[in-house]
Parts: sequence; structure tokens; C-alpha cells
Amino acid sequence: MIKRDIEKYTGVRSCPNLSAYIRQVNSPGKSFEFLTLMAYPMALMDRTKEEPLTDIHENSGHRPEPPRMWVYTLPGGHRVMAGKTDADNDRLSLKVAGPNDWWFHVRGMPGSHVVLVAADGQVPDRSTLNQAAAIAAYHSKARGGGVVAVSGTLARHVTKPRGAKPGTVQIRKERIFKVRPALPASS
Repeated sequence: MIKRDIEKYTGVRSCPNLSAYIRQVNSPGKSFEFLTLMAYPMALMDRTKEEPLTDIHENSGHRPEPPRMWVYTLPGGHRVMAGKTDADNDRLSLKVAGPNDWWFHVRGMPGSHVVLVAADGQVPDRSTLNQAAAIAAYHSKARGGGVVAVSGTLARHVTKPRGAKPGTVQIRKERIFKVRPALPASS
């Protein structure tokens, strides 16, 4: 009975020597908590000798989902991606975006992180940057506003502060674009 309770309490089920450890630390007057605290580390050490503990994500065989995003194609073959959630924004800004891609976000309001991937290594012109900034304004709380300020910088200047919530980033060398929220004509 004690073995079953400890297995249920600690989650260790595949330890063949757990009963031996329980007998070793069990003595009259000892509480269940004492038995659990003494037998569990011994069983855990025994288990790690057989197979090292791994992270749940490594054990399950699942990879993290790719970021969910809206994708638009601008004239000239440039591609624009906008994240749908805070976690998607993180992955888009920090993992998907290359150092020479442009990153956009509406200033002072919640909204999607938007990345402009230039076609074939081209440098995007001013109208392309303005279109990407308009997409960032469209995918924000400022969608219904008039002219909106949007921050833009190269993705290499986007970093995540240590311990920050998903979707929170720091940017350097920003450029301000004043645009009306809009989607591209053909997407």
C-alpha cells in the first residue's frame, strides 16, 4: 500500500527497487511524508542510473509548432509575415527573421510583429518599407485609426530581454514610419 501511495504521489512507477528503499527507511512512527522524502530520492537516483531523465518535450517526440502567421506578397517578390499570437511573434521575430530582414511593430499599442523578407537579397525601397509598416498597423489595435506611427528596424537589432513575457522585445536603431493601416492590394 505504501509503495502504491508513493508511486502515485511522486510519479515514479518504473522503479523496481522502490519496495526495498521503502523497507530501508520504514520504521515505526515515521510519517508518509518522511517515507516519500527519503525513498523517492533513492528511487530517482536508481532510475537515473538506468536511463537519464529527459525533458518532457524531448521524450514525447513533438517539435514546437511553427509560428502561425499571415503571409503577404508585395510587388517585387518581397514577402511579409505577421504573427498571430505573442508566442508566434516571439518565434517570428527571434527565430524566423534573418539578420537582414526588416522588423516592424506599431508604436505604443498591442499588435503583431511583422517581418519583411526582401526578395533575393534586394534592399527594399521606401514604398516597400511603407507597405510593410502599413501591414503592421493593420494587425494592431490601431487598425481603425488614421495615420499611425510604426517602428521599423533590421531584425538583427531586435532582442528579447531576459525573463520577459512572450511578445516582448527590445529594439535598437529604429526608424519611424507614419502610415495608414492597410493590407496590400493583391495578397
